[in-house]
Amino acid sequence: MRTENPHHVAFLNDVLRKRGYGARLGRDIIVRQALFEEACPDIMTHIQKKGSAHRSIFFLDQYGWSDVRLETIRTILGTLRNPEILLTFAVDALIDFLSVRTPETQALLNIELDREDVRALVDLHTGEGWRYLIQNGLYRHIQNRTGSRFYTPFFIHSVEAHRSYWLLHLSNHRQARDEMGKLHWRLNNHFQHHGGAGFHALGFDPSKDLRQGLLTFMFDDSAMKRSEAAVLEQLPRMIHAANRDGAGLLVEELFAGNCNDTPVTSDILARQLILLRDEGELLIVSPDGSKKPRTKNLGWEDRLILPSERSLFSRLGW
Repeated sequence: MRTENPHHVAFLNDVLRKRGYGARLGRDIIVRQALFEEACPDIMTHIQKKGSAHRSIFFLDQYGWSDVRLETIRTILGTLRNPEILLTFAVDALIDFLSVRTPETQALLNIELDREDVRALVDLHTGEGWRYLIQNGLYRHIQNRTGSRFYTPFFIHSVEAHRSYWLLHLSNHRQARDEMGKLHWRLNNHFQHHGGAGFHALGFDPSKDLRQGLLTFMFDDSAMKRSEAAVLEQLPRMIHAANRDGAGLLVEELFAGNCNDTPVTSDILARQLILLRDEGELLIVSPDGSKKPRTKNLGWEDRLILPSERSLFSRLGW
């Protein structure tokens, strides 16, 4: 983040004063005139001194796609216990930049793309949906290189601009990821999702037409209905597979193991699990072993178990 520009820093200080934060400047609001990479070690030290939880949010609003090094994000996630990172990323600008003749510029090195990585991405530049495929490849690359366990790969939607910006949320905690997903649904006119409606929404099946199932997903009422229908169709297979040994499946295991590539939140998941419970397709058991036949609230430690007898037309009867 090139905040070493004195004009940008002066503008930020002026805005803070006009919005009533002038008295806090230099006290609990600290404005640094430096590159983010240079300031980051001191920021992490400050967070560590405030307590052991290390709860923190890094909003890295870069202009393009290479101002923040993936190495720095990796260090933040590996050093602090509970950081969350919001990273804007001009994915369309990077796609346009990529070429098999692209030299190993510092910009590409900052996001750890070498010649072979670039060539693999450019090779996707064929047929329908090529831009979607490249975006998917870049997204996987960023997640792998930062080491984040949980993430949301959703886009900032602009009616004026025709170029895609990611708002990537990276963290190592399931709850942080879930709350970010819920925020996208609440702000449904600002974000969109380039993928399917249910779990595994960013997977690519070469046997299927890429254009099918990739309707504009705007986190609106239509998208919610599609998400609920997709999850209801997918859950029986997922729960059945996890119940082969009869031990059942924790709600947390089900969500945390499948939440990254999807717009599904814990609320959407819970509603569909309760529907399956009410249809007699599964049992919800609390940590103390007692059944929960009527509750509308699920806990992360509740266990999903197949009943001993199911309907002839059971969704779970494979």
